[in-house]
Amino acid sequence: LRRGECAVAVSAGPSQTAAVTAVGHVYTWGYGGSGVLGLGDVRSRAAPALVEAVAEFVMRPRGEEN
Repeated sequence: LRRGECAVAVSAGPSQTAAVTAVGHVYTWGYGGSGVLGLGDVRSRAAPALVEAVAEFVMRPRGEEN
C-alpha cells in the first residue's frame, strides 16, 4: 500500500489477496499465474501491488453508500 493508505476491505483466498483502500485504490498480491492478479503480467507478488487497470475507478466496500 502507498504510504498513508489504509485498507478498508480485504479478501483472501488460498493463493491471492486483494485489498481496497479508503481512497478507493485496489491492491493485489500472491500467485500471479494466468494474470489472476490483474496487473498485466503473470508474475507472483509477495507485497501488495496497485492494480492500475482500475485506478481510474473509485472502488468502495460493499454496503458503503456512493
